[in-house]
Formats: sequence, C-alpha cells, structure tokens
Amino acid sequence: MTWRVLVECTEVRDSERETVAQELGEIEACQSKDPGTSQQQKLTIPGPSRDQESTFSGPSSDQELTVQGPSREQKLTIQGPSRKQEPTILEPSCQQELTVLGPSRMQEPTIPGPSRMQEPTIPGPSRDKELTISGPSIDQELTIQGPSREQELTIPGPSKDQESTILGPSREQEPTV
Repeated sequence: MTWRVLVECTEVRDSERETVAQELGEIEACQSKDPGTSQQQKLTIPGPSRDQESTFSGPSSDQELTVQGPSREQKLTIQGPSRKQEPTILEPSCQQELTVLGPSRMQEPTIPGPSRMQEPTIPGPSRDKELTISGPSIDQELTIQGPSREQELTIPGPSKDQESTILGPSREQEPTV
C-alpha cells in the first residue's frame, strides 16, 4: 500500500525551507540505512517558491501530521484512504476490475431456479389436477391394530363395578379399638 503525503508550507522563508529540506533529507537517510524497516520515503523538494510541496510515500498511522520546524509549523496533508473514502491502491494487480462472485445489491441475481416473477415449474402434479395419494383416503376407515376408542379395555384388577377388597379399615367402617 502506498500513501502520498503533501507538505504544505505557508509563509516559509528560504532559510527555513533549507532547514526543513535538510531535516527531511536526514529522515530519508536514517530510514534508508535502517534494515529493519522496509518503508521507503521519496522526497521531492522544488526550488525556492512560496508553494512548496514535498511528496513522500509510506504508511502513516495519522491522517493529519504536524511537523514542528525551527520557528514555524508545517501541516502535512495525507492523500490516502480516509475513513470516508475508498483507498486507491497503486499496485498494478489491484487496479483491475473486481469480479464479484455473488449477487450485488443493485443487480438482480442470476440463480438457477424459479425467479420472483415466474411461477416455479416443479415436477409433479399441477395445481389444476387432483392429487392421488397412496394410502387410506379420508372416506375410508382406518384399520389400526390395537384397541380402538369404542372398544372396552380389559385391565387386570378390580373394575369400577366390583367392590375392591382392601385389607384394613375403610372410610365407611369405624376401627375397633
């Protein structure tokens, strides 16, 4: 990723411009000697004019830098991707148009299958034809193995009609003391 930084100097005297150029040159010399950093900085310093621009490339963590000169302040304006702007990448492989694999928000997706406007064609009976389902129909009685609701269940034990023989005093009898 390449960042471009413009140094805008306003009301800078020629002596201050030379001092700034020397300081920026020292920064370039220090960074080019450092083997640990792979960040390259290019400095373009024009001759003595009021509108001096210094351009160098390299990533920066801040969007606006203030460099303190000998007696004046210089404001660095970074031209690069901000939070609101899309980044412009200068590598040739990244400048190609991206092919999005999937539907975008503005395009209608081309998906094999029924679309929203067309009625889906599903193999099988249509809506106009009567469906034939194999199995017992609604009109036929179902034959289920097991006791039905109408049949009586035979449960071993005392029934409701028979009296149960309970050992011990019942509620109707008083216990003999």
